[in-house]
Amino acid sequence: LNQSNLSIQNLIPANTWIGYVSSTSVYGNHDGEWVNEDSEVKCKPGTKGELYYRAENEWRKAAQTYSWKLHIFRSSGLYGDERSAIHTIRKRGAGLDPVDKVA
Repeated sequence: LNQSNLSIQNLIPANTWIGYVSSTSVYGNHDGEWVNEDSEVKCKPGTKGELYYRAENEWRKAAQTYSWKLHIFRSSGLYGDERSAIHTIRKRGAGLDPVDKVA
């Protein structure tokens, strides 16, 4: 979230709800133990988990500064080297397969 050249408070008014979808990769390695929302964040420096955690913290700072209602969702399996929308389109095509029409 880069706030440097934007008047962001005019773009997003106070009390606006904002949802940010992060990743469970922020939890890092817990050696096979269960992880939940209260678990310690153990992502290693230089990992994608660290990038998501840094982004979460930027959103937290902005939300506090501009009085936004922020909710962070840490989903698993959404992000990865082969799990983006572009990868899906490449694997399955653009979804433009002909559809059988009923006469």
